[in-house]
Amino acid sequence: MVTTAADLRLVVGIGAGVLAALSLIAAVALLMPRRRRGMIALTTANGGTVVVPAANIEQTVAEDVRSVQFVTDASAHAQQEKRGIAVDLSITLRPDAELPAAVEQATARVDSTLAQRYGATIARRPHISVRYAAARDAHAEVKAPVTS
Repeated sequence: MVTTAADLRLVVGIGAGVLAALSLIAAVALLMPRRRRGMIALTTANGGTVVVPAANIEQTVAEDVRSVQFVTDASAHAQQEKRGIAVDLSITLRPDAELPAAVEQATARVDSTLAQRYGATIARRPHISVRYAAARDAHAEVKAPVTS
């Protein structure tokens, strides 16, 4: 309970301090750049910024990874990190695929796609989830030439 003038000054001082701290936090929050959800900001060669939907980058990366030998399907998830773009992949390999070679080729394809198409760097090696296609799925993709 506030009984003296000194107590009143103390309560008012604490209240003013709390109010000033909250105001400072609000001002900093308003001045910080906002990241748009699902968007990735890329820096251009002349120092500008281009914002690209993450879904576009994901689609392009997945399409390029599908062209890697032994990869039958691929999907990608991209997000912006401080050092560049982080990509996580989910790939399906043919049953006869050599895992180390396929993973290395997929990683190289992600790196080259980001660099060549978007001028971006990869923030880290991709996290890759791998599954092997069933033998019947792999044979269905390889068609014998038609002879007459």
